[in-house]
Amino acid sequence: MFIILTLIILVAAFNILSSLIILVRSKTREIAILRSLGFRKANILRIFFFSGGFVGFLGTILGLLLGVIFVENIQGIKEFFSKLVGFDIFPLEIYFLSEIPARINYFEVMSVVTMSLAITVIATIIPSVQASNLNTVRGLKNE
Repeated sequence: MFIILTLIILVAAFNILSSLIILVRSKTREIAILRSLGFRKANILRIFFFSGGFVGFLGTILGLLLGVIFVENIQGIKEFFSKLVGFDIFPLEIYFLSEIPARINYFEVMSVVTMSLAITVIATIIPSVQASNLNTVRGLKNE
């Protein structure tokens, strides 16, 4: 399960990475203006790092909360959807389960959360460094 979730997190990290790269490319002029106003490279790096980090952190926390709530209420959710569609979603004759087995392994949950945050940090480094190393003169010339 850890490997599957890590692969899903990697796909999300590539989305963060590509979004930040596009943001850096589209905000080249604005970054150059900030640099010409006296912003240091570290300030620009910090702006883009916090931008990507916030998206990753928020996604991780929301995923954690929704996942735990879903697992804790899985039987009620199954019953709700069974009533909604009008038949038993997991019939006992086919699945041989009186209820859906669900158990939270907190060590695994915390390792996935840690991996998610680490991958997010790594994914935000490349565009942040790219934005901070932008040439001010070339950025102002590009329109």
